[in-house]
Amino acid sequence: MASVAAPAILACMSDADEAFAPSPALPQNPEFYRRVLHELPAPTLVVNHAGQVVYGNRAIEQMGGWDPLATIGTSIVDYIHPDDVDTLTESFSELALSKESDTFSTPWSPISVRLIAANGTVIPVEITGTGGLNDPNVQSIVYDIRPGHEQDILRRGLTGLAQGEPIDSILQLITDMIALPPQALDAAVLEPAGDGTYRVIGATDQELDAILQAAHDPQPWNIASSTPERTIVSRYPGGAGEDLFAAGYREFWHVAPEPANNPNSYRIVACSRTIHRPAAGQIGRLARANELASVVLLRARADALLEHSATHDRLTKLPNRDGFHRSATELLEANQADTAAMLFIDLDGFKKVNDEHGHAAGDRVLQTVAKRLVSVTRSVDMVARLGGDEFVILVGASSDRPADQARVRVIADRTLQELRREIDIGSSNVTIAASIGAVIAPMPITLEELLARADAAMYEAKRNNGNQHHIE
Repeated sequence: MASVAAPAILACMSDADEAFAPSPALPQNPEFYRRVLHELPAPTLVVNHAGQVVYGNRAIEQMGGWDPLATIGTSIVDYIHPDDVDTLTESFSELALSKESDTFSTPWSPISVRLIAANGTVIPVEITGTGGLNDPNVQSIVYDIRPGHEQDILRRGLTGLAQGEPIDSILQLITDMIALPPQALDAAVLEPAGDGTYRVIGATDQELDAILQAAHDPQPWNIASSTPERTIVSRYPGGAGEDLFAAGYREFWHVAPEPANNPNSYRIVACSRTIHRPAAGQIGRLARANELASVVLLRARADALLEHSATHDRLTKLPNRDGFHRSATELLEANQADTAAMLFIDLDGFKKVNDEHGHAAGDRVLQTVAKRLVSVTRSVDMVARLGGDEFVILVGASSDRPADQARVRVIADRTLQELRREIDIGSSNVTIAASIGAVIAPMPITLEELLARADAAMYEAKRNNGNQHHIE
């Protein structure tokens, strides 16, 4: 923050050689130490007992964009986020009053705070100090300032995961983490679309986003790898490689945060406009991002399985009563048609199958019925098992494809025809039938009312000896 103050701290190197007493094996020129300190890649800040800035090297000036001439003598709290001032001042006071602050010793535990850059940007950092208040040549505390962006993003990602934030939002945080300086990477997370292309999530560069969206085979990230794989762009043939090279990229990495045997595995892609040698820093950051993405996606898969098991019938794989009520309510609320229609199906002869052949045979019948009901409906229709041998079909409707008498009759006729066919239960074949009640009602209508009317129509069919449908 104030490199002009360096002579005040380092004068000992020229005026008090005995105090500094460098080993004869070390360089004896004080300018060597001035230059090393000022050009040290790690941001370094020196603060006196009053909390005033005494010195900051070039790295910390670049971190916050501060004017070195304007910061000398100012209070360190002027550069701290208001919410973190109390934390820092309490820590500083405690350290300044301790014996450990008198002379240089083992560095203290790091303190996480946020700095405010000259342009107002918030910079998460970890500050580690070492004493020197009673050192006659320093009379200050020396702080090592490490950017905490990566840790901050990790924290936000894990917090978002715990709070159930959308997965895409958390994956976008991961791309931001990869793109943090000084590596100068552009990054994106890719989700397979199932047709050889990918949906791009959170690309940090618009041009990279467009290239990845348009990419077709060959694509190196098609091959899942649990460790970052590096590719020199000029050596990779094909459209994606040529587009990346034309955009100025010279190397890229890809890694898969999920097992390679998962056909829908996500990919993380990071691109650089320069060739990095060595690439350990880039690989390390990608590996950390990949670990976080693995946790996020593992949690997402687990949540999806829990959600599915809670809303679907284990035996038939159809939506259960809770799942049907949830989804059907949403469909009715979004219905733009003039009418809504539902079929209520109760199996005839199912109890006899259970009594004569056992529950395993009954389960085979229910599974077959579920498949046949799906076969007679469209993708816009919703088939569910309410429980026991009761099934429902909510007829899909839109303004241009209404749920009318003709459509409902077709479904009801096909359902009866399919359910009358013999069912293989392993040891033999059995035959059942169904009583079907259907209702076509004007919108708006609640799900409860639609169900009640369809259920009443089904009982009308059953009172007439079943094996038929009754449409209201």
